[in-house]
Amino acid sequence: MQKGKMTEVYDGDWLRQCDLIGVRLIEMSYPAGFQRALHTHEHASFHFSFQGGCVEYEGRHVRESKPFTLSFQPPGHEHSCRCFNEGLQAISLEMESDWMSRLLDYSVRFEHPGNFQSPQIQWLAARLRHELAMMEPTSPLVIEALALELAVEASRCQLKSSERQWPRWLSRARDFLHAHYQEPLSLRDVAREAEVHPVHLARTFRRHFHCTVGEYVRRLRIEFACQQISHADASLLDIAVAAGFYDQSQFSRAFKQVMGVTPAEFRASLRSR
Repeated sequence: MQKGKMTEVYDGDWLRQCDLIGVRLIEMSYPAGFQRALHTHEHASFHFSFQGGCVEYEGRHVRESKPFTLSFQPPGHEHSCRCFNEGLQAISLEMESDWMSRLLDYSVRFEHPGNFQSPQIQWLAARLRHELAMMEPTSPLVIEALALELAVEASRCQLKSSERQWPRWLSRARDFLHAHYQEPLSLRDVAREAEVHPVHLARTFRRHFHCTVGEYVRRLRIEFACQQISHADASLLDIAVAAGFYDQSQFSRAFKQVMGVTPAEFRASLRSR
């Protein structure tokens, strides 16, 4: 491994670590109920939970980081945290100021703490974890590329979140999709719930979410499937049906379209750690 000058210290059990120039990747495990007192990070820090989660306390604000969530802490941000009862297993990615400046050159900016979720984030985190476990001669280069890609994807999630100033009926439509995405849905079903015309729903939804209603539902199903594949031993067919797909073939096509790999390849990458 290439050694940098990273000096950040974490509690918990260090399972694996890779130090590069200006970036450090660590896989760590924390016991149930573990608490870390008030502290700051010297460098920008991303944390992704594969198992369990934690509650972060930031002054009067409380933020919950659930499983399969990427959290970000800017350098110098004071906070404390407490793990859930099942403990926590996660990877931590630290970036020095030079790396953050490189991102800023491309308008990728992180100024405040935040939590991010997307199927792409889950996949990138899984690939980082896998690369850390195998550590071949080319792994440092792969880790650098994945680290940058992860930060860019989190920035996109942050931008989409900041743009969400939509009418109340659109919030009802979104909530309806989150509650029923595993069921057969039509545009008219969603429009009826939102009490608007289907054409108006389609146009407004695309303007705010940058995708169609159908694409949004597919992403919700794939996100659910990623979580099931990551922590359940159910068959891919059972996961496909539970997610709302007609069969495994339709599921595999949709999964690869969103994630870039098949469900079987995604599961294999997690189990080859």
